[in-house]
Amino acid sequence: INDNLSVGTTYRLEQIQISDLDSNVSQALAEQAGTSLVSSLGFSVTNDYRDSRLSPTKGWAITNSADIAGGPLGGDKNFYRLQTSGEYFYPIIINGVTTVVELSGRTGIVQAYPNTPDVPIFERYFTGGQDSIRGYDERTVGPLDPNTNDAIGGEALILGSAEYTVPIIEI
Repeated sequence: INDNLSVGTTYRLEQIQISDLDSNVSQALAEQAGTSLVSSLGFSVTNDYRDSRLSPTKGWAITNSADIAGGPLGGDKNFYRLQTSGEYFYPIIINGVTTVVELSGRTGIVQAYPNTPDVPIFERYFTGGQDSIRGYDERTVGPLDPNTNDAIGGEALILGSAEYTVPIIEI
């Protein structure tokens, strides 16, 4: 729409095949065995006031998005998802070198609606790993199956982080 405001839409048609499962997998995964068809439509709005999209040192960005799957769109999984993510960058100059404090957060909720008893495991939130909680392996932070100890994902997410960046080489 302009330099700071963008609106987007997406359509996704995806066939997901879950097969060849071990006998000791979580019930949540076993229930999804077979072929699923997800047809979803999504909308997003982003306000971006960072000084650089590639390597920001100041400013902020917020994205809000909503997705709906199934119903009149077809497919065999019915759910909706609402998400918000944001970042804030604050420069600190030390001895002529610009360092940056970054605060970021993400929230989301995904819920099934009629004709789908649960949110499919492949649409749930999983955390851990470099893109969410560093220092933990991928998908290891969150709800676990009590019998198998497998990650089963969650239907809600609140995630926050703070980073302090010191440049090694000035570009």
